[in-house]
Amino acid sequence: MKPISGRKFATMLLVGLAIWCRPSGLSAENRGTRSATAVAQATDGEAAGWKGRSQWRKLQRGMSKDDVRGLLGEPGKVSVARSYEFWYYAGGDVAFDKKGRVDSWDEP
Repeated sequence: MKPISGRKFATMLLVGLAIWCRPSGLSAENRGTRSATAVAQATDGEAAGWKGRSQWRKLQRGMSKDDVRGLLGEPGKVSVARSYEFWYYAGGDVAFDKKGRVDSWDEP
């Protein structure tokens, strides 16, 4: 397992805190997250269109969500924090900034 950077750790910590502290009365749409049904439809890398490291190596900072979806398919899970959105795939993830552009990623 490779170590994570301090920035990545801080971002993950903020996401966890945001999820833990969110009001339970909000619907999935109001929280900016996907429904359980949508997540269940793409839970593993194959179902989500994940094709392998060659696709991950085509990622570039500043790419749009549509560009990422074209390379990796639908994510298995999506989480939203204050200024970041994270797309999770089997073993990897992509972080988008508040403008919806790729900021960073971790390959599987």
